[in-house]
Amino acid sequence: MGASHELIEPVDRIISGRGGNEKTFVLSYLDCVDGRKIAAMYPVANMPRLGDYKSSEEAMQLLLSHVGVYRSDGTILRLSTLDLIRNHVPDPIMLMKLEYSMLDHNFDFFGPGGPLSSVEGLLKQGAVLITQMLTQSLASSSQQASHRTQS
Repeated sequence: MGASHELIEPVDRIISGRGGNEKTFVLSYLDCVDGRKIAAMYPVANMPRLGDYKSSEEAMQLLLSHVGVYRSDGTILRLSTLDLIRNHVPDPIMLMKLEYSMLDHNFDFFGPGGPLSSVEGLLKQGAVLITQMLTQSLASSSQQASHRTQS
C-alpha cells in the first residue's frame, strides 16, 4: 500500500470520537497514483449494495496509510496496516471522521459540502437510474406477459 514514501506536506488535525475523546493525527496529501486510486474507488466502494466491503476496506487502508500519529519520541508512525489503524483509532466514529478529513483535505472537486455531499449526489443519481431501469424492465415484462396471455 502507499506508505513507502514520506508524508507530503503533513498537517496536524484533532479528530474527536466517541464520548468527545480527541486525538491528534497527522494528515498528508496523497501522491498522484494513490490519489487517483482512492478517487476512483471510494465513492463506489462505499455505496450501499453497489460496492463490496473488501473494496471499501482496501480504499480506507490505502487512504489511512497517508495518515500518521506521533510517537512518544516525536517521530511519526504511519497507519500503514489494519492493525496499526485498529491500535491508534479507538472507535468507529473517529475512524469515519478521520476518513472524511483525509478526503476533504485531498480532494477539492467534491465541491461545497465536501465528500458527503458528493456521495449523496451519487446516491440520488443512482436512485434515478435504478428507477428508470426498473420502469423499463417492468414495461418489457408486461409486454411479454401480455403476448403470452393473448396466445
